[in-house]
Amino acid sequence: MTTERFDDADVQEGSGFATIADGVAATLRSEILTGKLLPAQRLRFEDMRAKYRVGVGTLREALLLLSGDSLVQAFKQRGFRVAPASIADLIDIFENLKLIEIDALRRSVTAGNDEWEAQLLAAHHRMVRCEKRQAMQGSAELDREWERYHLAFHEALIAACGSPRLLRICVQLREQALRYRHLAKVPPAQHPTLTADHLPLMEAALARDVGAACAILLRHFDVTERVIVEGFAGKSVSKKRAR
Repeated sequence: MTTERFDDADVQEGSGFATIADGVAATLRSEILTGKLLPAQRLRFEDMRAKYRVGVGTLREALLLLSGDSLVQAFKQRGFRVAPASIADLIDIFENLKLIEIDALRRSVTAGNDEWEAQLLAAHHRMVRCEKRQAMQGSAELDREWERYHLAFHEALIAACGSPRLLRICVQLREQALRYRHLAKVPPAQHPTLTADHLPLMEAALARDVGAACAILLRHFDVTERVIVEGFAGKSVSKKRAR
């Protein structure tokens, strides 16, 4: 088992983490989103203490952070486990994305200023550059980089919505959808319809065409949902047959 140590160096200025618990939470988040920690898997304190070399209090703080994002479930007197996964939950995530993020996009396109436009253009440019590198030399590292740029692009689209709480909910839902993409083994940036949506989506937003932008994003969600549901259902069937 790989051991990752978190100590005082993790809380120094520039480390990217406010506390050691934030660092542990970030690592656990990555392992949950990428499927390294499986749905409904028990998160045993003795195992995590050995792996991260931190105390129970720090682990509990990290796990409570993740439970707030619906990635971990806490049970009174029974510890923690990774959130379970199901087709019904996946569909619910996308139904909420369609309601909430499209509303955020509508607000953002209406209110966005010159700075918002510049940040959106930059986010799209970084994502496209990464896609070109992926086409030349695919790797797990580039896949993770694309995921970050893809999330940043969608965050940039809705950044001017005027509600930090709304932005946070959208990020949480997108992270939950990303976990299902990994569980379904759907490769990032490989579905042509999905990647083809990004440029017209940005152009409609920059043109302040609210109707077109929202229609493209809705279609984007519909296709993404269908691809992930099919992949996840297929994996679930394969597991049942293997038993």
